[in-house]
Amino acid sequence: GDKLGRLVPTRVRGELEIREVVQVACGWNLTVAVTRDGRVFQMGATGAHNPEEDKAGGRQPMWEGATAPTQVDGALFGLFVEQVAVGMHHVAVVASRLHASGRVPEDGRRSRLLTWGKGAAGQLGTDGTRDHNAPQVVAGIDGRRVLHVACGGHHTLAVCEHDPRDH
Repeated sequence: GDKLGRLVPTRVRGELEIREVVQVACGWNLTVAVTRDGRVFQMGATGAHNPEEDKAGGRQPMWEGATAPTQVDGALFGLFVEQVAVGMHHVAVVASRLHASGRVPEDGRRSRLLTWGKGAAGQLGTDGTRDHNAPQVVAGIDGRRVLHVACGGHHTLAVCEHDPRDH
């Protein structure tokens, strides 16, 4: 990969050449792809900087700033990603929990929203306005069925299935 602009469509080389891409979303300096097998690949950078996360691991995750498709892992391990949305400098994914058999149980389908990137406007929905270098579960709606997620420049919107137990 490289950081050169292109005036014509150009094949993305690397890990995605051997996978079937089912969705792509773009932000300011990043592109994120979801493959048929529910994996997420990032190219480019969100620009997130979290000194606590950097200190814990000693460096940014390998997908942050990658010039070639690089798989995003961390909290995505054991999940099947069904949808991605990208804002200017942040990413949101809707995921399903995988059973040990590798299948998605119906009660686990689209039940987890995860976000990462810049969070200065609260767009990550996690803990105020902190940036996160790696995927974080949005605890406020964890377990709710997320029907759709969308991102704008500095915001995220998730549409959840109605739960009749809510008032």
